[in-house]
Amino acid sequence: MTTQVETEVFGTVPAPKNIDETIAVITQSTYQERNPSYTNNIFYWRGQADISWKINSSLYRHIDTENKHPTERDITFEEQKILAQATEHGFQFHEGRRLCELELLAKLQHYGIPTRLIDFSFSFWFALWITSIPEEHLDKTGVVIGIDRSDVSHISHANENMTKINLNDFDLSDPNLKPIKDFKAQYKPDTPWDSIPVHELIRNRTFTRSEDGYSPFAWIPSPLVPRIAAQHSIFLFSETDKYEWGSLAHRERHSIALAITPELKQQLNKLWIPLFDFDYRKLFPDIEGFSKNFKK
Repeated sequence: MTTQVETEVFGTVPAPKNIDETIAVITQSTYQERNPSYTNNIFYWRGQADISWKINSSLYRHIDTENKHPTERDITFEEQKILAQATEHGFQFHEGRRLCELELLAKLQHYGIPTRLIDFSFSFWFALWITSIPEEHLDKTGVVIGIDRSDVSHISHANENMTKINLNDFDLSDPNLKPIKDFKAQYKPDTPWDSIPVHELIRNRTFTRSEDGYSPFAWIPSPLVPRIAAQHSIFLFSETDKYEWGSLAHRERHSIALAITPELKQQLNKLWIPLFDFDYRKLFPDIEGFSKNFKK
């Protein structure tokens, strides 16, 4: 039976001892027992080298220098300031094409600028790799977090079913939905979701509301840089608030976490190349990745 450990951020979580137990944990039925209607066990995954870290965006951490717990208003103000500066420098263009706001944020994040976007991956194994690679954290227990793909609001330019705004699903006579009415007046029905400013999506968070809390937005970026495809990347974001696991909205019963102990990290680091062909050059196949690998 897999050991359970108590954590400050994620509560009681399984701590597998080896790769076989790890596979068993992510495929076991406990999640389905909590959520009988969810039967696929398909998640978006995020790896963190230290289990004491909350799920916070780089922009949240950038502002939260003195434990001030930034609000959504703080995040939006700083985000708009960064976007304005990037636009002044002409960074909103890529290969002759004007980027939408989400694409610009993804590009800025790639070069180390703080944004509200939080890196997740379609690949559990990539998230697990991320927990075990930083040498300065090999003695720390890490964590892999999974958020059910069925419990997020997807934004996509490529998928026809996810691109069009369908406001007919809402009862616009409801006085609580005034923001939705304003939204309908501002945007045409065929407006692509990912062309709408992020703070507008956040402000009209009714789209992500459910009976037991809020769900995050998920956005699949275009491959602006090679590592996005190599890492099976997807970005999650939400209204910033103090949620149990950090500043990213999530519903606990649609999320899972597992502890990655230092002992398991050591085992995994012997398996990445022979079993998965994972190394820094292949997962960061760009000049920045080459630079970091070269320095090592």
